[in-house]
Amino acid sequence: MGHLHGARQRGSAALLFAGISALLLFTAGCGGSKPVAKVNGDALTEKEFYKMTADATRIDPQRGTVGLQTVSQWISNTVMAQEAKRLKVYPTEKELETRLDAFRRQAAVSGSNLEEQLKMRGMSMETLKHDLLTALIQENVMFRGATVSDQELDQEWTKRKQMFVQPPQVKISQITVDSPADLKKVQSDLASNAEFALVARTRSKDQFKDHGGVVPIQLPKRIQPGGPVAQEVVDAAFKLKPGQISEPVKVGATWVVVRLEELIPEKQPNPQDYKELMRAQMRQQKAQANGKLQENQQELMRAQQAAKVEINRPEYASLTNQLAGRSGAGGPGGAPGGAPSGAGAPPAPPGE
Repeated sequence: MGHLHGARQRGSAALLFAGISALLLFTAGCGGSKPVAKVNGDALTEKEFYKMTADATRIDPQRGTVGLQTVSQWISNTVMAQEAKRLKVYPTEKELETRLDAFRRQAAVSGSNLEEQLKMRGMSMETLKHDLLTALIQENVMFRGATVSDQELDQEWTKRKQMFVQPPQVKISQITVDSPADLKKVQSDLASNAEFALVARTRSKDQFKDHGGVVPIQLPKRIQPGGPVAQEVVDAAFKLKPGQISEPVKVGATWVVVRLEELIPEKQPNPQDYKELMRAQMRQQKAQANGKLQENQQELMRAQQAAKVEINRPEYASLTNQLAGRSGAGGPGGAPGGAPSGAGAPPAPPGE
């Protein structure tokens, strides 16, 4: 049974990868309506267009509507994917799984897991895999001719590993209220031995309430301002012992009650948690240094200009001329030309 289950899993993974690969080229085949756009015969159907606009996570207000930017990015990504196939550098299933594992490891380093992070961002695993595949296609096309050996990677890791030492961190739960009256209710509930998670679900006003107040990432002593957890809250947490609850912490116009769930001591980095993403970064640096990036950009620009682009939405017709003079080259994992991600950039772990 174990072998059969493993075989089914491998078969399912292969089918999913094939489906994601096909999704990148969005071949026509849904109904008889005209596709939104075509590139060298590959079609963006209405169904896929609406999914991409729903999944978009980053747009530039200066570049037009979400729909316009979505079509623009789809055209660039489709040309890129076609070039990857022509050049025989289209990512393999193994490359995609390796990159996905790197993101799982990064999530674990932050004290979370990938599924939790995706849920917080309203993103599905299918969309993330599509984004990672797009990022790998960009790397393989734009950094073609630049490779990083295991020896080079090991040498670079030796230089950098102190940067990845994880300082002491805390895992916390919190309850946020916006009035003295609500704060008194919280304090009364907790004094009556009500469960912290239950009080959070019923009284808290922040984004963690539905999870019982649990903050799904580990927090160092100093955090970046503007995040979902305030520095004052972290300061209070580091003064507690696991299981203890703080006095109310005033944060702007709110009050926060903190429970320390776990104190995590300093941790030395595991190179396997970082090497895959380091290799991609080093490959980019090498391609820039040896001129391959510029060569590949020019070759991609020629492919973009030679592409047969058809746009069937009059509101997006202006893209035809705009794309003729554009390279369509975005950074790995980024959205070409500043277009929205959701069919481009994988999410960074929350808190980074």
